[in-house]
Amino acid sequence: MGFGLQLKEGTTLLTRRSVGPVRQPYFDLPLFRLGLERPDMGQELMVDVTDGPDVAEFGDSAELLFTSEYAVSGRSNHIGLRLGGELPERTSSGEVLSRGVPVGAVEVPSREELLVLHRGRGVTAGYPVLAVVTSNGLDVLAQARPGDKVRFRKTTVAEATSAHRRSRAQLETLRESVNTVFGLLGIGCRPQWQDLPVAACS
Repeated sequence: MGFGLQLKEGTTLLTRRSVGPVRQPYFDLPLFRLGLERPDMGQELMVDVTDGPDVAEFGDSAELLFTSEYAVSGRSNHIGLRLGGELPERTSSGEVLSRGVPVGAVEVPSREELLVLHRGRGVTAGYPVLAVVTSNGLDVLAQARPGDKVRFRKTTVAEATSAHRRSRAQLETLRESVNTVFGLLGIGCRPQWQDLPVAACS
């Protein structure tokens, strides 16, 4: 269109700090500590799941889900995470009718790989659902990259619910801490910060 700066190879963009430093300048220590530990994913991602509606159709082989290691396929996308490894074998040969499936459903569409459905899934599917990844487990899988190793760990709905509530409480604590820090730095000020002399908004 001919407006603004044209960016091309070699163009240098200058930036400037719009807020004060958040580290003590003399000792290089953080002025604020959020008080939360960063999750350690480790070399192998551990993902919690609950039983799916079709787990009985896999008989004893369903335990393979918890004793096997799976590798994230490069064919994974927004529809689902594809995992290669030793798969449980369905003992029933009956056709699965299409039905609603949740985010996190662990489907066994073939003898080649598992499919963990994500946000881009269709609202219905016709593959057997062996397990369902918990809310916290989905957060772990969101960090997975092609080639990463994944293991599944069985949990109950009650345990998954408690873990989810703990995570939500931690996020709420983080939100409040960040709001406090941002308010004191004059970032994104809200009315409650206007009464604080150190948090004046410009």
